Order: sequence, then C-alpha cells, then structure tokens
Amino acid sequence: MSFFETIVYVLGKNGEPKEGINITLNVRTKYVNYNISTDLETNKNGCVRIPKIEGATITNISSNPIKFIATSAI
Repeated sequence: MSFFETIVYVLGKNGEPKEGINITLNVRTKYVNYNISTDLETNKNGCVRIPKIEGATITNISSNPIKFIATSAI
C-alpha cells in the first residue's frame, strides 16, 4: 500500500524535470460544499506528491504558463 495517491510531474520539452514550478490544486471533500484551493511547488525532480485523503476528490490541477501536466495515480 502506497502513502501517496497522486504524483504530478512537470517536465520540459525534452523530459527534463522543472523545479520550483507553482501548481494550484483544487480539492472537494464530502465535509464541505465548495472547492478548497492550495498552491504547491514542484521539487528538484519536477514533481508534487499529493497524499491520499479519505473523502476528497481532486477537481482541478493547474499552473501558468505550463500547458500540460501529466498525473500518475499510485
């Protein structure tokens, strides 16, 4: 069993990791009737690890000026 549910990678055109990129994450939980927004930053490997949260759903992941963000669920 993995502790992390989702990993977001930000990579350059040649697949190089992009460190220090700000990502906005929107989450909705069964406990509140609105989106909760938080800003995260990629690490030296170009990724942000989003922990598993019971009852929460990721509704949006965005970053400017990044045009594409790939996600991987574990």
